Amino acid sequence: MMKNVSNSTKAPDLGEASWNLSTAKGLLEALSDEFDIMEGSVVSYQSNRNEKNAAILGYGTDRSFYTWMALLKAIQEYVDSSLATIDEADK
Repeated sequence: MMKNVSNSTKAPDLGEASWNLSTAKGLLEALSDEFDIMEGSVVSYQSNRNEKNAAILGYGTDRSFYTWMALLKAIQEYVDSSLATIDEADK
């Protein structure tokens, strides 16, 4: 008795790619908000280069660095996944 074997492949899910890109856009907005917050410390330091403002800038950068990196990594993963799906759909 022969088994029914399908040679079809699953179509790429463009809806998921769209959702991933929408999520990446939200993460970019969050990263932009993080930079807006940091901008206050940068502007304060640039207008008055003293030890206190340098310490605030240094502390803020240290505190925020890994947040920025996490957001960037997530954005990259969502965009890469979406581009791979779109490339697959174009084949």
